[in-house]
Amino acid sequence: MQFQVPQYIDVEDHIVGPLTLRQFLYIATGFLLIFISFFYMDKILWIPFSIVVAAVSLSLALVKYNGRPLLSAAIAAFSYFTKPKSYIWQKPATGTGTQAPPKKQGLIARLGLELLAGTKPVLGRERATGIFFRRSLPASESVAVLRDITGNQEDVKRVDYR
Repeated sequence: MQFQVPQYIDVEDHIVGPLTLRQFLYIATGFLLIFISFFYMDKILWIPFSIVVAAVSLSLALVKYNGRPLLSAAIAAFSYFTKPKSYIWQKPATGTGTQAPPKKQGLIARLGLELLAGTKPVLGRERATGIFFRRSLPASESVAVLRDITGNQEDVKRVDYR
């Protein structure tokens, strides 16, 4: 069974001649403002007012900026100028390749490099794995030897919660 798939779903329907409903409403509102102002304004004020209203209503109806209607672009510009802004700056990289570490390193820099790239365990923080490097707890504490999922043995302090 075949189904018809709708195409051009992002294009509005043309209701009044070549104009969409939104475009027609912009132009009709501008014409209505010009028509009403004709009876309430002097001719000297009415002519510039009608030119401005006609230009605004025609531009809202027909002009697109970056593929978007002019009204949405105007709203985005207004919100850009009225809302607070936050500027994020990152210092540009000065070197093109990796830089060699400095020859004279301080104690903290050497320890940091050893922690990142070293293979020896740092005493008191890491524990070497394997049977020969197994650390034992003092004899006064009750200890059990357990194997974890990988098969490594670990000393575990036994706690009695009675």
